[in-house]
Amino acid sequence: MLYELGGNMNKLRHQRETIIKNFPSLEEIIRGSLIKRYSKCTYSTCKCHMSRKYWHGPFYSIAVSKGKKTSHIYLSNNMIKEAKRRMQNYDRFWKDIERISDINIKLLKLGDKE
Repeated sequence: MLYELGGNMNKLRHQRETIIKNFPSLEEIIRGSLIKRYSKCTYSTCKCHMSRKYWHGPFYSIAVSKGKKTSHIYLSNNMIKEAKRRMQNYDRFWKDIERISDINIKLLKLGDKE
């Protein structure tokens, strides 16, 4: 029985180490939401004032909330793919944090003192 617990602990530690090794670099993380929007222009004779289907865009931005304030960082077309990747890294990072927390709880229950 004690041997099985030690084996489980080693397996859990290995899982945790594997997750940590695959963490995205903190330099590759952006917290925010990608916003896609369309808008009317200022020219009153433009088609965009006739119907929403003629609105200009899409325009992309990242919405970032800090406290009660939300900021928008507008993106050029060549920045969109990279921004999406970095936001996905952020989501993956937090999912991995949750997985590590679950493993740490299991290890604590098994009496791990590391």
